[in-house]
Amino acid sequence: MSFYFEEKEICFMRTKQEAIKWINNSIGKQYDFDGYFGFQCVDYSNAYWNYVTGGRLAGEGAKDLPFWNDFKGVATVYKNTPSFLAQGGDIVVWGSTFGNGFGHTGVVIDANSNYIVVVEQNWLLGGWTQGDARGGTGWEKATKRIHDYHYDMWFIRPKFKNPIKASVSNMVKKATSVTKKKAPAKTTKNKRIKVWSKTPHYKGVIKYNASLRQRSGSNFDNFNFNKEIGIVYQGETVYIFEEIQDEQGNIWCRTYSPSNNGWVHKHTIK
Repeated sequence: MSFYFEEKEICFMRTKQEAIKWINNSIGKQYDFDGYFGFQCVDYSNAYWNYVTGGRLAGEGAKDLPFWNDFKGVATVYKNTPSFLAQGGDIVVWGSTFGNGFGHTGVVIDANSNYIVVVEQNWLLGGWTQGDARGGTGWEKATKRIHDYHYDMWFIRPKFKNPIKASVSNMVKKATSVTKKKAPAKTTKNKRIKVWSKTPHYKGVIKYNASLRQRSGSNFDNFNFNKEIGIVYQGETVYIFEEIQDEQGNIWCRTYSPSNNGWVHKHTIK
């Protein structure tokens, strides 16, 4: 979904601790920053950026965020490379290979060298499913989700305000108390709702244009549905042969129709 914001002058900066707290508190909420097209991914990243800096980001699509804005003195933009390590508080941007050419964006809450943990909106294309362009709504909320790094990815890292320093006595660390930071645990809680069947469990109709996904992972415990492979269109009839609930509680339906063979979110089927 395209959008456009005029860049707004930066008024202040928050600390990283304040930013992480905002991200945690945002989970389960919905953000329509510009008042158009429901709860888009860029609405969420702009709401976060506005909280951290008092400004807002410009672009015609999420993919434009790293390039349309002057981040001098405010943030550093990094292109993903094999050696790059994301940090909590980074805005992540997927390029034009995602989102039907518009890209995608979210905010990193944790990361290691193998994957990132983000909070995002509209990953499932459920941000705007009803109502007019202005004031329309959708069912999808800001959700915490794990993603692999991707070559078509950028990170915008705010130059956070330094927190007030503690007294010298509180800053002294014992030489023996070195603690390694643990990587975020990548746990799965997938649940099989309907087992695979040679005949369909039921027939449904797509309620609105929705993202068609590919299932990834080597076994049931680490299956995910993050890879977008196409679109299923409103009014299309689909046949459901299997259902799996992922660790975020999303139910994914394996579908067959004349135009697709993939997985769609159950919210999209009636």
